[in-house]
Amino acid sequence: MGSVITVPITFILGLISVKPSDFVYWCKWVFSYVYIEINKRITQNRFNLYDPKAHQNAEKLGFIVPAEEFHLESPCTESHLQKAEDGIFCYGVNTSSECLIINISRKRDEKADACIYLKLASGKTYRLQQTDHFQQSCADKNVFSCGDLQMHYTCPMRRWRIFYSGFVREINNGDDSEAQ
Repeated sequence: MGSVITVPITFILGLISVKPSDFVYWCKWVFSYVYIEINKRITQNRFNLYDPKAHQNAEKLGFIVPAEEFHLESPCTESHLQKAEDGIFCYGVNTSSECLIINISRKRDEKADACIYLKLASGKTYRLQQTDHFQQSCADKNVFSCGDLQMHYTCPMRRWRIFYSGFVREINNGDDSEAQ
């Protein structure tokens, strides 16, 4: 007897909860809209470097790289490394599921850690893990280095050049073997 009353009530309450009333829907919509507009006005943009309406300014249009991007992409000074670490992390994937991950972390006393992970479409996987290697000194102050691995930007926030001269380990189901 209890199920005769409970089943229809449960069914009706389920229908009511699936289709929200117009008043509740519009209240949520107005609240969300107001919240987003207030949030946009309060928080500042991360970069205010570009303006598509500045027709006479090549830097604001993005044709010339702003000086702030050079500053943000360059490695930090040695005095900064005494208090904190500095590093670069890049990854790339293509349509055939090939993957490249590169990481360089600079530490104090001109030491650095590096990691390379390369997965090919054939299923072969290569990796390199270097820890506490020395950074190579370079006349340019736009180079991240660790041992034989170097990364530097050719165009900040857009293009990086990666140099590596050495061996990486091929990983096959837990077995490691060196490959060039």
